[in-house]
Amino acid sequence: MVSKKKIIIGIPTLNESCTIESIVNAVDKGLCDYYSNFDCLIMNIDSNSTDDTVEKFSNTKTINQKESVVNRDPINGKGSNILKLIDRALTGNFDYICMFDADIKSLDSSWVKKMISPLIGGFDFAFPIYERNILEGNTTRHLCKPIINYWFSVDVEQPIGGDFSFNHDFAYMIAQKKLIDEVHSYGIDIFLTMNALASFKYTQVLLGRKIHNPSFEKIDLMFPQVAIVLFNYLKSFKTKKTDTLIYEPANDDKICKNIDPTKIASLRVLASEKIKRLTISKIAGYFGQQIICFYEGEKITEEDWTNIVTTFLSKLEDAPMSNSEARFFAEAIEPLFYLRTCAYLQEHQNC
Repeated sequence: MVSKKKIIIGIPTLNESCTIESIVNAVDKGLCDYYSNFDCLIMNIDSNSTDDTVEKFSNTKTINQKESVVNRDPINGKGSNILKLIDRALTGNFDYICMFDADIKSLDSSWVKKMISPLIGGFDFAFPIYERNILEGNTTRHLCKPIINYWFSVDVEQPIGGDFSFNHDFAYMIAQKKLIDEVHSYGIDIFLTMNALASFKYTQVLLGRKIHNPSFEKIDLMFPQVAIVLFNYLKSFKTKKTDTLIYEPANDDKICKNIDPTKIASLRVLASEKIKRLTISKIAGYFGQQIICFYEGEKITEEDWTNIVTTFLSKLEDAPMSNSEARFFAEAIEPLFYLRTCAYLQEHQNC
């Protein structure tokens, strides 16, 4: 008798009581509608929420089996939750693994089929493509997409989209990797992306509009972790690079929801504070005197930012990259990223 193929869908959470029930219902319906002949598990990995996320997950009635894990590890961020999902997938010998963010308000049952079917069709990894507000996804827009697409000579829309799917072989490879702390937090998505692009067969899936909780308020937490992971691991993947650095994503929906000007002002203040903590002479000695003018101004244009990222990539290609070097890169580019984000948001207010 041929055993059933197995699917596990993981939902990492932290205080997502408002949306977890709808996410579980949509996932369960998708599994019932499209994969009723598979052995399926819905797994919640929770970062020790202070609300009733775990209780709501457990109390939501489903046709498919559910499993809940509360992550109390010293670093129990999203990455740690996903690594627990991967461990469960491997110990349970699941064939196909999918992860959905728990704050999505537009997720429907069709997303399950869209993310799982490429794996059944022979792909190792699937990336999402969303229609997003033109003012959202600044870490994707200004850092991850241009660098990833340049380094790997690809055109991936959402390298840190958060909603990925992959097969058992990919999960096994990730489980063997030596990880820095930031992979256990917000650095997990870019880490998975780099590994998928380096040596696995991947595709991109149109999911439509992604409506979720705003992430702008977390930009000062997310960006450093993502940047450290990006710079720490990127050079280990030796690939054919493109000749041109392009950083404008093509899948904006042109619907603007303006950012509160006080938040932009606060981000500019944060950039100024970060610059004061830097040793500018060290940055000049490392990246060249020509980059110092960007730390002295208040606005970074698209052309400026392209020059900055090109300078960092050039140095990355030339220098050995230790963990301390990666952290230096991230600290040096962080305030410039904030200034570029401020300028970009102001350019597109009331668009």
